[in-house]
Amino acid sequence: MNTQLLISGVIFGLSIGSIFFLLAIGLSLCFGLMRIISLDQLLYYSVGAFISYSLYVATGNTWFGTLSGLSGALHAPLIMVDPHMGLHVLAFVFMVVIIGGLGSIKGTLASAFIAGQVISLGSLIYAPLAQMAPFAIMLLILLIKPTGLYGSKLLKR
Repeated sequence: MNTQLLISGVIFGLSIGSIFFLLAIGLSLCFGLMRIISLDQLLYYSVGAFISYSLYVATGNTWFGTLSGLSGALHAPLIMVDPHMGLHVLAFVFMVVIIGGLGSIKGTLASAFIAGQVISLGSLIYAPLAQMAPFAIMLLILLIKPTGLYGSKLLKR
């Protein structure tokens, strides 16, 4: 494999991992503090992408936070912006939170970067399975540690 291709794959994996972290941290915090699964982060993600796209079309400038809105704005140039774009990342966001451990910020960070690298480097190895490889990693991690990477064994309900 080409060294330049590998370096660009690692950098792309870090960017995808960062986007997953910004989306998943809201879900993880909501569940950790309130024991509620809140999907409004995906709406902010879509709105952030639409606002950044609209401002880019209006002004030609690409330099335009909430964290989910920021992730939508960061992800908008990489994907097609549409009203259902939040649904496309829903499974990956849940996967990141589950791998890290419900309510664990440290686990969410680690699992977001693992998922980003698996998707990016997996697409270099065999592109059709790149979207499914993180779920295989999730199954392996949950077989070894059912509460996730940093999940608590004594989770209060």
